[in-house]
Amino acid sequence: MIDPDAVLDTQGEWFEITNTWTSSISLNGFSFSDNGSDAFTINSSDIILAPGETAVICRNVDPLLNGGVNGDYQWQSFSLSNTEDEIIITHSGTEIDRVEYTGSWLIVSGSSMSLDPNSYDSNSNDNEDNWCSTPQEPAYQWSSGSDYGTPGATNIACTPPTIDWAILQYPSTISTNTSVSTVVYGRVYSDGITGKGSAPANITAQVGYGPIGSDPTTSSDWLWFAATWNSGCTTCGTNDEFMGNITFSSAGGYSYTIRFSNDGGTTYTYADLTSTSDGFSASDLGAATIVE
Repeated sequence: MIDPDAVLDTQGEWFEITNTWTSSISLNGFSFSDNGSDAFTINSSDIILAPGETAVICRNVDPLLNGGVNGDYQWQSFSLSNTEDEIIITHSGTEIDRVEYTGSWLIVSGSSMSLDPNSYDSNSNDNEDNWCSTPQEPAYQWSSGSDYGTPGATNIACTPPTIDWAILQYPSTISTNTSVSTVVYGRVYSDGITGKGSAPANITAQVGYGPIGSDPTTSSDWLWFAATWNSGCTTCGTNDEFMGNITFSSAGGYSYTIRFSNDGGTTYTYADLTSTSDGFSASDLGAATIVE
């Protein structure tokens, strides 16, 4: 996070270190500097990263002051310029890696710069094209009212995954009253992304409802609610399942469905009961009958 917006730079700057080696490492004794006078060395034996694990290094480690980031270490005598700077990692005098960013990089206030997950190596992270600014969408806020980024979690893909298939899985109809919440399920497939036994990177979902027979891709009368990845799906195969609660606000007839996004909610793929294999049709949505 080069240029936080929710808090001052002096409180909210942070960067991540990911262990791409095949064995665990302790960050004790690792030094960080730029091409100027900024420099600090980690003096803690508590930060041990297993292969693939990430540590968040902060200008201020207190989440009450830094915008809600759960950091692992607080640096001293270091800062990140909003236009151009360097982060150089050394250990025992040997340079391990460096990232140098310039004014040509897409630095957006309030959004962290994200390294594409397919570029986690010391050569690929030198390439500006492998970095992108985190979209300023609610899916990428780590807490309510925070800036946008994924501190300590999987980075966004700078080239978003494709959503190759989606379906409104269950139920096909709902008959209930206005005081009862109903769980709606949908499934999604993305080649190389879904079906890995964990929440699919960079795919989010929402369930929603609107006037009976209306088209959610064009109607502004629909209400949408966050859906979460269903870790208990035992029949998903290469797909992933999301589920979300809908509570209808008043009696009447409604259509409902689920939609998926690969860019934090900027665009959506809408599902119906017959799947996107034959396109999308507003006549193939779930039907709800709601009484008081």
